[in-house]
Amino acid sequence: MDLKVACWNCRGIISAVPYLTNILSESKIDVIAIAEHWLRKSQFHFLNTVDSNYRAYGKSVDEYHPELYNCNFRGGVAFLVSNYLCPFIVELDIESNRICGIEIQFPGQPSVFQMSVYLPATTQPFHLFVDELELEYLMDIYRPYTNLGTVFLLGDFNYKIEGPRYKFVNDRRSNLLKTHLEATSSVSLHTLTFAIGPIHHIIRENICYISEIFIPDEDIFNVSDHKPII
Repeated sequence: MDLKVACWNCRGIISAVPYLTNILSESKIDVIAIAEHWLRKSQFHFLNTVDSNYRAYGKSVDEYHPELYNCNFRGGVAFLVSNYLCPFIVELDIESNRICGIEIQFPGQPSVFQMSVYLPATTQPFHLFVDELELEYLMDIYRPYTNLGTVFLLGDFNYKIEGPRYKFVNDRRSNLLKTHLEATSSVSLHTLTFAIGPIHHIIRENICYISEIFIPDEDIFNVSDHKPII
C-alpha cells in the first residue's frame, strides 16, 4: 500500500496550525511526524483538534515529569495519522521524550515502523548529544526493527549528512552519525539525486520503493524556520 509521509519541525504547534492544515489537505498526507510541538502533557490533546481527519500519537515536552513547574518547552515529538490508518496503528514503547514511534500493521503485509525524532540542538554541548545516550538509544531501537519490517526515522536530527547532493566538512556529530548509518546500511533519502528542494532528512534502510521526495515552496503561513519534507 502506498503511503505519503512527511516530517516537520513546527517550532510550536499552536501558531503552526494554519500552515499544517494546508499541507495536510493539499498534499494528502497520510502520516506526518512533528518535532518541537512545545506542548505539555496537559495540553497534548490540542493536537487532536488540528484536523478532524487526523489522530495524534506522541510525547509531550514533560512526558515523564508533568508535575514540574518549569521544564524545557522547546521539545515534544508526535505523529498526526490519517483516521483511515488508525485501526492499523500500534504505538511503540520507547522510553524517551525525544523519540516516539508507531507501527502500521496492514493485513498480510510486513509492518511499517515510523519514529519521530528530535535530537539535542547544535547549540547544546556535544556530550548532550552522546552522553545522554539519545543517539545511541535511537540506533539501538532502529536496528532490531529493521529485521521486522520497513523502518523510517523522521524529524529534526540536528546534524548534517553528506551525500550526492550535499558536501561539507564533517563535524563530530556528523562523523558519529555517519558511522551508525554505515553500520546499518542506511541513507538519508533527501541527499540522493532524485530528491527535490533543500536538504532535510528522512532515514531508512531500503530506498527501492520511494517514488518522490520534495520540499514545499515558501509559504506566508509557515511561521517556523523549518520547512516540511514530504
